[in-house]
Order: sequence, then C-alpha cells, then structure tokens
Amino acid sequence: MIEQGIILAGGAGRRMGGVFKGALPWRGRPLLHQVADRLAPQVRQLAVNANEDHPLLADFEVFADPPACRNVGPLGGVLSAMRRFPGRWLLLAPVDMPDFPLDMGERLRVALRPEDRYACLQGPRRDYPLLALAHTSLADELEAYLAGGQRRVMDWLVRIDARRVEIDHDLTNCNRPEALT
Repeated sequence: MIEQGIILAGGAGRRMGGVFKGALPWRGRPLLHQVADRLAPQVRQLAVNANEDHPLLADFEVFADPPACRNVGPLGGVLSAMRRFPGRWLLLAPVDMPDFPLDMGERLRVALRPEDRYACLQGPRRDYPLLALAHTSLADELEAYLAGGQRRVMDWLVRIDARRVEIDHDLTNCNRPEALT
C-alpha cells in the first residue's frame, strides 16, 4: 500500500465559473467524495491540496499551496505535496478525474523501473499525467522547472522521463460543465 494519497483540488476552476470543483456533483455526489472514495483504499493516509475553504473539506487533512506555488497550474499543487510529505511516494489524483481505476496505485507501482520516480496513466487517446505515482525526490527539479517559468505538465514529464502505464479505456475529465452531465 502506498503511504500518501493526494487529491489535487487547488485550482481556480475558471472553466467552471470559479467554483470549488470538488463540490460539483457527478453521478449524484460531489467530485471530492467520488475521488476520495476511490483513492482512500489505495493509501495509508489521504490529504487534499486546496487553496480555499469549503465545508466539504472539513473531514480531510487539507494543505494549501505556499505563495510560490500558486498560480502556476497543477504542478504547483504537486510541488506543495512533495514539500509537505518528503521522502515518500505520493499517489496523485485530480479532483476532476473521478473514475480512475480502483487499483491505480498498484498498477503504477508494479510498472516502475528502479530508476523511475514518476509514473502516470495513459489511455488509448490521451495521457493522464496527474493520475500518478510520484516520488518526492523530484521536488527540487520541479521547483527549478516552475521557477524557470515553465508550466506544462507534459513537458515536465518528458524532462524527467516519466513512466507511462497503459489502461484500456479513456477516463472522464470533469473540467468543463458539459462533462458533469
């Protein structure tokens, strides 16, 4: 079992009208609960990266991005998690990706090569770079990447030679209103 799970929910939700995406309903329940229910059985501890206060967060360990990690996209949340929980593997899941495999952590873990420090899912038509298993030893490299003005997740994954683990179907990404129906 992986030590630490992280739900990435620190984004501004601009495409959703600026609301906390974790509170939006998907299949009758808030996205935050959907993701937590899938991630929690795969990890010993679960925390949420969120940059706002919302009543749904009351039952979770929550941490916000420090100022240097804000407004740099989802990698800011990843870096915040790496700094908060050093020396371990993190199983990452964005709050707007509610239907990842129930055995995602194990799939990613067994696919790792000895030199790997990051593995993510890859569907038939797209990559899922933040449905990932990441080692916190990448924190300094990620911080330098962001400090250099870089923001693109896929470019960073190429830079660190991230491992991609294939799944046989594409997943739901609830980052636009039409995806919630």
